[in-house]
Amino acid sequence: MNNDLSSYFEDPEFKDLLSKYEGMVESHTPTYFDAEELTDIAEYYATKGEEGKAEEVIDFALRLHPNNTDALVFKSRSLYIKGKLSEAYQVMNLIEDTSDREVKFLQADLLMEEHRMEEAETIYQELAKSENESFEVLYMVLSKNSIMNKKIKIAKVLFWIGFAIGALLAAVCIIVFVLGFATGLTEEMLYY
Repeated sequence: MNNDLSSYFEDPEFKDLLSKYEGMVESHTPTYFDAEELTDIAEYYATKGEEGKAEEVIDFALRLHPNNTDALVFKSRSLYIKGKLSEAYQVMNLIEDTSDREVKFLQADLLMEEHRMEEAETIYQELAKSENESFEVLYMVLSKNSIMNKKIKIAKVLFWIGFAIGALLAAVCIIVFVLGFATGLTEEMLYY
């Protein structure tokens, strides 16, 4: 997969490739594409919000290149995004080269989705070490961990705030109820 996809999609070479693919689909004429080309086209459709077309392209890629790592990673990630975690794992398990960087990121993402943070963090640390702690890997590790830690912290804070508000509200209701009847207020007066 191309790393700078936004500029790549504007490249005349990619536009010709996309046109060739769309012509094949329109005319129902079989045409050969390599796996990287098809994965790039699927990425293009995905970035345009055309998930159905992206799936068609990646399925075509997998018919032509059933063991292609990038196509399998794309398919697995698409399933994961749709919430089909077990299917995403099934596709990921078809990947032969488990040492591939994108496969490792996919593994970590799936583990995070299952809230298996320590295992995901271990994979991110391995990636950082294997890439000599390159900035890109460290940034992804830190940002994913930071985002997840922030989400966990926010959830804890919201829980305790909710708990405190709930307890406070319950206490106020009990006090009003008790005081209301102790002072002879009628039930109708309590609603005001």
